[in-house]
Amino acid sequence: MAKKNEEQQGQFACPLYAFLKELCGRPSCPSEFLEHVRNARVELLLAVRSLIDKRVEQLRQKAKPSGARKIKVTEKG
Repeated sequence: MAKKNEEQQGQFACPLYAFLKELCGRPSCPSEFLEHVRNARVELLLAVRSLIDKRVEQLRQKAKPSGARKIKVTEKG
């Protein structure tokens, strides 16, 4: 088994990222393509942030005390 570089140890290797890195590393890579890839990366991060924000809000709602409620008490006798 080949020894991994120190840089690669403990890191997840995304096949899509590796593919795009290979494409973008070529001198003939159009700047429009690079701009779309950068924008897609930003959109992906925004999507993940929206999931995190939603979960944080759910946890905050769960942690709120329910508050006092008025209940009617009747006497049986």
